Order: sequence, then C-alpha cells, then structure tokens
Amino acid sequence: MLWTWTRTHSSTFRIEILILLVLMQNAVIPTILEELRFLWILAAFVLLMIPHTVDADQKNPELDQLFLQLKHSTSPSQATSLEKRIWQIWMEHPLPAITTKLRKGAQAMQLKNYEEALKHFSELTRQVPQFAEGWNKRATVLFLMGRFHESSVDVERTLQLEPRHFRALSGKGLILMNLKDWSGAIDAFQRGLKIHPNLPAADRHLQYAKKKQKEEMT
Repeated sequence: MLWTWTRTHSSTFRIEILILLVLMQNAVIPTILEELRFLWILAAFVLLMIPHTVDADQKNPELDQLFLQLKHSTSPSQATSLEKRIWQIWMEHPLPAITTKLRKGAQAMQLKNYEEALKHFSELTRQVPQFAEGWNKRATVLFLMGRFHESSVDVERTLQLEPRHFRALSGKGLILMNLKDWSGAIDAFQRGLKIHPNLPAADRHLQYAKKKQKEEMT
C-alpha cells in the first residue's frame, strides 16, 4: 500500500506531509497518535527518498475526449483543429525545462542539425523515460538519419506509452516501407487511420504499400 500510495501522489503531498510533521512535532500528542506519528515519519522518508516523477502529458484526461472527436471528425478542417490541440498537449511537459529541451531538439531537427537534435532527444529519454514525445521525436530524427532499425525501437517505446500516437503509427509504417515489410506497413497505416481517419498522407502510403505487396505476390 505504501509504495502504491507514494507513486500516485504529486509533490503537493510531500509538502503537506512535511507540514504535518512540523505541526505534530510541536503539538501535545496523545499516546495513540505517537504510533501514527512514526508512520507519518516513515511515509515522509520514503517519499523524499524516491525520485520525483511527473506523469507525462499523454495522461492528460482531455485527450480521451479529443481522440473520440478526432475519430468521428466529419471534415479535414475539424480534424486539423483537433490534431493541433492534441499536439499542444503532447509537446508540453509539466516540467518547463523538459518542454524547453524538446522544443530545442525540434528546432534543431527542422534546421537539419540532426546530431544536435539527437543529443537533445536522447537526454530527454534518459531524464523523463515516461514522456512519450521524447521517444517519438528521437524516432523521427533517427528515421531522417536513415537509422531505421533504431528508429523502430523508439517508435515501439512511444506506442507503449501512448498507443493512440497516430504519428508514431504513421512513422512505423514509413520505417517498414523502407524495410520492404509491406504487410507490417499496411497494418501500421490502418491502425493510424482508425485513430485519425484524416491522417495526412497515411491513406496514400497505405495504398502504395498494398500495391507493392500485391506486386510481390504475383
């Protein structure tokens, strides 16, 4: 129970526990509360010793509604608006320094400074391994560097953390196309389109993969 409790509470509870300890230290505590005081001290010690972790933004409750709307979007413009909001959530981390590093990496990638971008994204995957977008961005830059097998590993990690990541699924399809795994590519694009029916270029890539698969079978 203690381990489960400590993992699911934010730093606010650490502060509250420390405040309680101060109050209890200066209060006249009945005998029955002495035992509770010991438990509070133990809990506070465990909390302070465990590295602080922050839920990655793929846990944002707003995403559930956004993905539902995206799946049933009736026009490309509506889908684009929903996708934009999803990206805003994915690109923001509760720790500002992490968001800044992600943006620096993305900027370097846009300027084709791939080694610099890779450095930023690799640091993110070490610092906040539960942050899906760090893995997705590293997968992207590795793909652009032609390192398809390494990119595939990071894509899978992204999808473990956020199975609805339509861009990671699209990226997986592109990786498998480059590896001439047409069946795998078809599956990836179909999964992405199921989540985001208006996913840009995904349907075109899907049709191409089906065509190549058919050619190899004849």
